[in-house]
Amino acid sequence: MRMKVFTLLAVLAVGLLSVGTARADVFTTAVTNNAAYGGGPIQTWVLNLTMGTAVSGGSFVPTGAMVGSANGRAIAVTNTQFYYTELSGGFGATPSIESGLFNGGAGSADNGSVANPTPGLGIQNLHFGGGGLYAVAGYPTSGPFVYVFNPNTGAIISGPPVALETDPGTDGFTIMNNGNYLLNRGDAYNSYDQYDPLTGARIAGTNFSVAGCGNATGVDTDGTFLFFNCNFNQIAQTDLTGSVVNIFTLPGTFGAAEGLSLISDFSPPPPPPAGVPEPASIALLGTVVALVGLKMRNKTAPPSQT
Repeated sequence: MRMKVFTLLAVLAVGLLSVGTARADVFTTAVTNNAAYGGGPIQTWVLNLTMGTAVSGGSFVPTGAMVGSANGRAIAVTNTQFYYTELSGGFGATPSIESGLFNGGAGSADNGSVANPTPGLGIQNLHFGGGGLYAVAGYPTSGPFVYVFNPNTGAIISGPPVALETDPGTDGFTIMNNGNYLLNRGDAYNSYDQYDPLTGARIAGTNFSVAGCGNATGVDTDGTFLFFNCNFNQIAQTDLTGSVVNIFTLPGTFGAAEGLSLISDFSPPPPPPAGVPEPASIALLGTVVALVGLKMRNKTAPPSQT
């Protein structure tokens, strides 16, 4: 009888402990751009990493997606601003990197832009890293090349762009903990490798595919996990080697997800409004004016008296 009482008390204690302990679910927020021939939305998703579920955190159509048959491509998001690109005419050039207020997923009209460093070609990937705003450009026929911008001014802050040893159609890009770039091998191609950030060379032995994804595009990392656009209508969470942890079904998805961004934890001011040259361009213009002035002075100066 005494043993039964002790057993009952132990069961009650465990039950009370369970009731008094709340499960601490882990959440992250991911934002996707969408391919479309005009009107593709930028959508925000709150992912419950503990339960493997997702809910919508907002959706809006950015200004640039309302122009003709603009085709959504890259996305990078901070606490306050979102940066995105479109391909004009479906698969044409990117006019510029556009930016607006993120507003917790509600978005806004564009309030700034960064010039396309490869006029006539597309910008397919954006990512915030320690160096600034990274852009992969050259879609669909050239490079691809990596540029690094100051997100506040729009000025290019890296040296010559790095040419990557992958297909110009690559549409997934992030930076790993070791500093290497991670990209896929082509447009919506579910095959990812690491690349040397200095030479652009593909690093042997780093390739993987994401199980359960027939197609895969945008990718980002929080330093512990990788998150991929999967099948255009899901998000796959993997470890840093590509082993799947969760595949999230996205309620109300537009179904054409391209770029993917987690939220970078800083709050930059918007870049300059469209048409305002960044400081680097102003400095270059000043140099050109100075050289022209010097040339004119040389032409009009009287011959030396010797």
